[in-house]
Order: sequence, then structure tokens, then C-alpha cells
Amino acid sequence: FFLDVLKEFFKYDRIFVFVLIEFAFSSSNENFDDEEKQLRTGIFRIVQHLLRQNMTKKDFETILSTIGSSTDVIVHELLDLIYSLIDPPSSQTRAVALLLAQSNLLEQLYSLLIVHSLSNETKILVLRIINSIIQSGHLSEQEQAQLRLETHHIGFGGIISGLSVKELNVVIVQEILQLILSSSSPTAVHHLNTVLTLLS
Repeated sequence: FFLDVLKEFFKYDRIFVFVLIEFAFSSSNENFDDEEKQLRTGIFRIVQHLLRQNMTKKDFETILSTIGSSTDVIVHELLDLIYSLIDPPSSQTRAVALLLAQSNLLEQLYSLLIVHSLSNETKILVLRIINSIIQSGHLSEQEQAQLRLETHHIGFGGIISGLSVKELNVVIVQEILQLILSSSSPTAVHHLNTVLTLLS
């Protein structure tokens, strides 16, 4: 019965259902007993499953716009949903990769790295999503260059400068370096030098 109700809601506002459930269960997560945690996890996985069956461009745009005004818990869960579609590879990996390679969605994704209210774990997940998309093999060289911020002379200097010393932990630096070193472009050498200079 509950699954049928969720499916009906999904016909009208898919992401709203996802965020509503997450909000309802995240406000007092630390006070849950084991049974409540299991219920929350079960409901949440059902919603994830429904979204995974047919993720559209509108869904991604809604997710990213929702992320901009959500708590770290919700942001992390929404990003985890995206990540689960590309790693391990699924039937939707190509569609997800092509969608997130679009400039407006990519900008929203990268902008999360300099939001100080988000945890390091969430920012690491952002970088892992981008790295996984590049490694998926579904993008052209131009699209990969865009994901690595090689186009329009962007680079990672601004992102590194926007992170506090506390946020620049080993894992985040590793993920950024992996993005840069996955390229054979001469631009990557310049970006690498910039990052190493800022980190020194």
C-alpha cells in the first residue's frame, strides 16, 4: 500500500517526495531507535529505487536546485543517489554522464565545493561523481575537458582558494589531483602547477 502511495505521488513531484521524506527523518536522526532507523532506511531506499528507474533531466535540475538550499544531510543523500547511478556503472550511466557534462548543471555541482556549510564528506562525494563520470568512457574529449575545468581557462585555483585550510584534507586534494592527472592536455600541466603552488 505504502509503495503504491509513493508511486502515485511520484507522478506529480518526484523530488519533492524524496526531499520531504529525507527532511522528516533527518531532523532528529540521532534520537532514532533501531526500529525507526530501519523504517527510515527502508522508505528512503524505495524512493531511491523509484528515481533510479527513470531519472530525467528535469529530475537532475530539481536535485541540484534543491541541493542549493538544503542541509548537509539532504545534500549528501541526493549526491549519493546520483553517484549510485554511475558507480558501479548502470543502464543510466551514459545518460547521467551526458546530463552532468552540460555547463549549467556542472557549474551547480562544482559550486558546492565552496559552500562552507557542507561537510568534507559531501565535497569529496562531489569530486568522486565528477571523476567517475570522466572515467565512464561515455564523454567526448571536449566534454571531459569541460569537466576538468580545462575550457575557458578556469582551472582549480579559485576552488582551492575558496576552501579553508581545514577543508583541504588529503582526500579532497587527491580527488582534485586525480581529475587533473587524468588529462594529457598541456593545460593540465598549468593547472597542476597552480594547485601545487597554492597548496605549498
